[in-house]
Amino acid sequence: MIQRQGSLRTLQGEEVDQAIDEYTAKMLEANADVFILGCSHYPFLRPALTKRLPHHVRFVDTGDAIARRVSQQALSSSPQPEIKILTTGDPTQFSATQNRLLPELNATCQALTLP
Repeated sequence: MIQRQGSLRTLQGEEVDQAIDEYTAKMLEANADVFILGCSHYPFLRPALTKRLPHHVRFVDTGDAIARRVSQQALSSSPQPEIKILTTGDPTQFSATQNRLLPELNATCQALTLP
């Protein structure tokens, strides 16, 4: 489920909680206490992660630093720049989620195959 927190849309709900439990279980069993939020979609999960994980867990969120760096780049002089999103996941599923989280972003999504 997508919810709004101020201007940020967030991912929350039972399915999100189950995914968090599944993907963090082994890390928590290994006593991880710092999680690096290094993917583009993690800011949308931050409220659910904060709620779901133990209170001693700390987060390193790269989103603000990356946004500052991108904003310093001369991306395009076009009033309507072309935006392409590359994903190692399913581009159709990613595009659907992106359209729900950031409907104002006119982007195309393509698969990226890593070696």
